[in-house]
Amino acid sequence: MNRYPACKIRVIDLQKGTFVKGDNNNPNHILLPDKKKVFRTHIIGTILRIQQTGNTASIVIDDGSASILLRIFEEFPQMKTVSAGATVSVIGKIRSYKEQVYIVPEIIKECDKAWLGAHKAINVQVEPNPVDKKVVHTSIESIIEYLNNNDSGSGVSMQDLTTQFGNIEQIIDNMLKHGVVYAHMPGRIKLL
Repeated sequence: MNRYPACKIRVIDLQKGTFVKGDNNNPNHILLPDKKKVFRTHIIGTILRIQQTGNTASIVIDDGSASILLRIFEEFPQMKTVSAGATVSVIGKIRSYKEQVYIVPEIIKECDKAWLGAHKAINVQVEPNPVDKKVVHTSIESIIEYLNNNDSGSGVSMQDLTTQFGNIEQIIDNMLKHGVVYAHMPGRIKLL
């Protein structure tokens, strides 16, 4: 059986494709709009959330363009070396369940945040509101780094985050929803 190379791809581009169930001649793959087939992926992203029960785990990662689920169904020693907020390199096979595409990782390895740029991660963009005409171009990674560097134990105030990054309320709401951060107390944000 052929071992297909891991394709470096952004999550958003992967999600634009169509999942094709494998058969004896071809394993599961994504058929991209340009007709290229992706059998295995290589994605670099930030772990937003980890849920683990026994030997099974679900991990949500975001590469700056979109997020995708990683699912682990057996003991996976590399799980012990990663945590929420870490930047990781993931190589894995593509699967689908109830029309949700996910990745079964073969390798998860923590890496330097600089690799996100190498994979052409897109910054999160927030639409300007009528009061603040400034469009905010802020990456989740830069917010995580700011929280790491400026949290003295009681979290970082939303006022400090707004001063540093502008209007990022939608980004913070998304990070709260995905379990990357939590409201330590009213108006103060901490990393999980």
